[in-house]
Amino acid sequence: MVRGSLTPTLTAATSSAPIAHPLNLLLGLHPSPSPPLPPAPSPPPSPPPPAAVYGIDFDGTDDYLLLPTVSNIRTVAIWLFLSSAQPTSQHYLVDARYGSAQHYLSNTLIGTAWSALHINAMPANITWASLPTDVWTYVVLDTGAAFSDNLNLMSRVNSGSSEAFNCAKGRISEVLYHPL
Repeated sequence: MVRGSLTPTLTAATSSAPIAHPLNLLLGLHPSPSPPLPPAPSPPPSPPPPAAVYGIDFDGTDDYLLLPTVSNIRTVAIWLFLSSAQPTSQHYLVDARYGSAQHYLSNTLIGTAWSALHINAMPANITWASLPTDVWTYVVLDTGAAFSDNLNLMSRVNSGSSEAFNCAKGRISEVLYHPL
C-alpha cells in the first residue's frame, strides 16, 4: 500500500504538467495541482496604420482637405492623429454644411445631425474632448439620416470660397465615407 506523499507521476516532454499514472488512478491518487501560470504580458500598443507614413499633415493655419460631394452618406471614418497643440481659435475636424446644416464637429460647436461617435471602435460622447490627442486614432462619426454633401476635413471653408479658416492641427492617413 502506498502511503504519504510519494505519488509517482510522469511529465510530458513538452510540458511541466503532471500526467496521471495508471497506478495513481487505480489507487485513487491524483497528482498535485501545478502552480498557477504567471499573467500574460500586456500586448504592445497598436502601431499606426501603414498609411500614416504617407498621411497628410495639417499645420493648423491654412491646410484642409475638401472631398467631393457624395450622396447618401451615413458614416464618416478617419484615421486621425490630432495634435494637442491646437490653435487657440475655433477649429474643425469635419465640416459638411454645403448641402446640409448640421454635419460638423469643432472644438466649440457640434452639429446635431451626428448620432454616434466611436473612438477605436468604442462608443464615445459626441464632443471634441472625446478625441484623443498625440496618438493615432480611428474616429467614426455616424449620422441619424443619410445626407449628401462634400466633406471638408481639418478646417471650414465657406461655400464658393477656396480659403480655409478655423483649421485644426494634426495628420490624417485615411478617410472613408459610407453611403447607404
